[in-house]
Amino acid sequence: MKALLAVWSIGLGGAAQPAPEPGTVFIFSQGRVERFLRSEQDDMRVWSTRSGREYVRAANPAIPVLSWRIGNQSGSGRVMGDADAIWPPKPGRKARFRVLTRVEANGVH
Repeated sequence: MKALLAVWSIGLGGAAQPAPEPGTVFIFSQGRVERFLRSEQDDMRVWSTRSGREYVRAANPAIPVLSWRIGNQSGSGRVMGDADAIWPPKPGRKARFRVLTRVEANGVH
């Protein structure tokens, strides 16, 4: 198992970040631990929490989690706007985007 201390900074040098290897563990400065599982179509990446819950997020870390399930609840997000205009980061880049989130519990929207 590979472990990295993940520190996300706007100063990443402007290069697109490749997907980590499956099994790579990220330990964030506030204590959150995430394991990279796999890449899927449309540059989506599947991650899991310490407890094994899986979720999907875009390669662009500015976009929040786009798909998740916890017990009888699930949620999905849809990005509206051009969030990719700010990834990879470069000085002067700006973007406006929204994320529409849908949460369901026991089949109720």
